[in-house]
Amino acid sequence: MHEFELAGSHYEMGRQYASLLKMNDPSSWSATEKQLQFTRACEAVVREHAPWLLEEIRGIASVSAAEPSVVQVIPLTLGGDSGCSVVAVAGRHTRDGRSLFGRNYDFFASYGQWSTLYRSRPEGQLAHIGCSDHFVGRHDGLNEAGLAIGHSGPWTRKRQPGFVFTLAIRAVLDTCRTVAEAQTFLERIPHLQNTAFLVADAAGEIAAIDVSPEKVVTTRLADGFGFLANSYVSAEMAAYAPAEEVPGSGSRRRSIRNWIEARHEIGMEELQRRVPACGWADPETGVCQCAAGSPGAADPGVTLWSWTARPGDPVLYLAKGTPNETPYEPAAL
Repeated sequence: MHEFELAGSHYEMGRQYASLLKMNDPSSWSATEKQLQFTRACEAVVREHAPWLLEEIRGIASVSAAEPSVVQVIPLTLGGDSGCSVVAVAGRHTRDGRSLFGRNYDFFASYGQWSTLYRSRPEGQLAHIGCSDHFVGRHDGLNEAGLAIGHSGPWTRKRQPGFVFTLAIRAVLDTCRTVAEAQTFLERIPHLQNTAFLVADAAGEIAAIDVSPEKVVTTRLADGFGFLANSYVSAEMAAYAPAEEVPGSGSRRRSIRNWIEARHEIGMEELQRRVPACGWADPETGVCQCAAGSPGAADPGVTLWSWTARPGDPVLYLAKGTPNETPYEPAAL
């Protein structure tokens, strides 16, 4: 896993990123006219709600020597149907009385070459730490205000101009201090495709925000547990999800349901080892997706990274790979 530190204006951060990856070969960039048209439509949406992100893309383009319109295609439109899980536990269910948050990112093994831990300090906005497998956007993260966020939703039925989920998460990390602020932002913006976001803050608030291009529904988790595994939380969103369920999602939900009903006092180590949302060291009891589960696949699905955190503490406990093979180690903001 790469580790990058970016700081300054968003334009400067884009230039730093492009220089770190030596993104200066224009021959490596290409896009069809149809892709460019869709990207321009998404650009207009992002410009209305989070224009600073376009400045970061502009900084990348200034170093890459490629056409800026082509550089925008990946960060503005690259979505996918991953197999991730996210969990949040309020302090009243934890051993030390503090909230916990856990996240694992499952995708094709080949994307491991782009897996990156980012420490970002944008000028005039909130510093944050989080992971991604492409630039500008984040799949998850924790900011200096103590807000944690990750995504995991059902497969997509349609795409329309809007925020790809990684850019939505990035904007939340840049600007939102509380679950309420994140909810307001995610309910306001148009979304490019289906997903669900789980957010938790330093005050112990937890919410799941289910999104599609047509509708957004927020569920406040009053029982102190939040969990996403490639499905919506709200029954209202069923009409916007495809009939086919993401493989393994049902078993993940059953595992977390059993765990919640047991009402353990959860500690950080248990979250890392057993909780069915964090890609545990024990794939028999957790949901860590290992290559052994995809025998013969040319590009198997694996857990590319997993982390746990206490919202409010400026540190992730990160496994930089499949957790049954990779230890969790602290990564401070």
